[in-house]
Amino acid sequence: MKGHVSGPISDTLSYRVSAQTTQAGDWQKSATRDATLGQTSFYQGRVQVLWQPSETMRFTVMANAWQDRSDTQAGQVNALVPQNPLNVDATAALLAQPVTVGRNNRIADWDPGVDYRNNNRFYQFALRGEVDLTQTITLTSITSYSNYRQRENRDIDGTPLQVLLVTPYGDLESFSQELRLTGHSGPVKWIVGGNYSRDIGTEFQRYAIRQQTNNAPVGIPLLLADLTTDTRARTYAAFANADFELTSALTATGAIRYTRSNRNFTGCMRDSGDGALAGTLAVIQFVAKGALGLPPGPVPLPGNCATLDDNYDAGLTNDRLSESNVSWRTGLKFAPDRDFMVYANVSRGYKSGQFPTILASRSFSFQPVTQEKLTAYEVGTKISLADHKVDVSAAAFYYDYRNKQVRGRYLDPIFFTLEKLDNVPKSDVAGGEIQISMRPAQGLTVNLAGSYTDAKIRKYVGIDQLGASVDFANTQIPFTSKWQAVADADYRIPVGADHEISIGSTLTYTGKSNAFLGADPVGALKGRTLLDLRAGYGAQDGSWQVFAWGRNVTEARYQNFILRVTDTVIGYAGRPATYGVTLTTKFK
Repeated sequence: MKGHVSGPISDTLSYRVSAQTTQAGDWQKSATRDATLGQTSFYQGRVQVLWQPSETMRFTVMANAWQDRSDTQAGQVNALVPQNPLNVDATAALLAQPVTVGRNNRIADWDPGVDYRNNNRFYQFALRGEVDLTQTITLTSITSYSNYRQRENRDIDGTPLQVLLVTPYGDLESFSQELRLTGHSGPVKWIVGGNYSRDIGTEFQRYAIRQQTNNAPVGIPLLLADLTTDTRARTYAAFANADFELTSALTATGAIRYTRSNRNFTGCMRDSGDGALAGTLAVIQFVAKGALGLPPGPVPLPGNCATLDDNYDAGLTNDRLSESNVSWRTGLKFAPDRDFMVYANVSRGYKSGQFPTILASRSFSFQPVTQEKLTAYEVGTKISLADHKVDVSAAAFYYDYRNKQVRGRYLDPIFFTLEKLDNVPKSDVAGGEIQISMRPAQGLTVNLAGSYTDAKIRKYVGIDQLGASVDFANTQIPFTSKWQAVADADYRIPVGADHEISIGSTLTYTGKSNAFLGADPVGALKGRTLLDLRAGYGAQDGSWQVFAWGRNVTEARYQNFILRVTDTVIGYAGRPATYGVTLTTKFK
């Protein structure tokens, strides 16, 4: 349900208030007991106030917030892969669990007696001010503050056993300030400006692992392990952009941006207070120092940091990542008339590096991934045909990546192989896409779109799911299906002078891909075809409308995401067939 109201307060002041909520019941069923999960409870609201004290000044104040009280989704078991089969009791209990993938999108499993209802919320305040300094130059200021809080429980093993139950508590606040000048002079439109942002993120995660097969690597049973991190970042940027009208039909674009970021990180794997994790790391410390002839140092203690540094001393890990880059974009657009346009662009962009939030028994596991560099090449065209009854957009692209950030794995002395972001030295993506919009008859609109993407790793040696070193060169980048297509049809039939019936459907195809590096069979994401249907009745001017809809009406069985953290490979299923009725109305 959603709605909004807007209007003037005075000659210079106006407002808009909007709100929406999504409510739904449980949709998942336990594979081993009479239990359900999956309710949705989401609230969102926004308030905007526009003040125009004069023709040359405009100020907009915005506040928006949301709260998510939905359940976290439980995973389906795709495979049971004990890390330590020598732990006979834990392995036997694990292998007795059902593999639930493919049975039904609703079937999954999770630990009993745990509250999986989220308590996550976000709020943001922003102020945008615009002042026309001259008839051709405008000064714009954008100030914003955002605050996010996460409180939830997640079952990461897909079984009713406590193999891996994670409780992530996190807080993130961000402040940003941007100033820019925009203007035009003859055939040139330009922008120059700068930006500053400050981000502070703190996180606490508790891992409950009492039934994991590797819960006693040195003979001390582990029930819990904690992780604490604090990351603080400051980013500075300066940018400029210009569009040049070389002729009435030909426009050239050039843009450049310099960015400097500094990230400070502190974090450690912390004993929960029962002394088990501290005792485990103390054994590893004693053996390593004796073997390497290292002097005594700080030892792991109950309730304190247990992560071991290069000298196998226990304590908090501190690190810093400073990066800078120059991104840019250049291109040409040729549009001789409103029915035809062709363009070519070349650009370079960066994705900033970051520190991981992972259980790390050794401090080197907290090493950050560095910034990702992308050089993109694209050519395309937009054409209108048959007296604007057919519109065609087509593009071909090539993306050249350096140090692309992917979900890799690393070897931990305690937890064997764990997930971690990693840099792929070289990879690329080549492909094309086309979109066709047709209006072949009165009231009928048909939209067709398709794309082909070939995403390959060209150079990278990493760790596979079983902890072996593998050369992943010439393998597919995870989560990249080669083929995707969408077909949508909408037909509107007039009823009387003021009303209409609408009938529509959407068919979506996503090709197969893989969640893991190297096309590991247990990470295979099958291709899927989803069919959505809708039918409605209402006023032609949109003042009110009621329509019934169905999503995934053919009950296609598929998963959106697959991961392996410890003893199980789990997948998160897409929603099963879902039906509803929507009523919209406008008040004046």
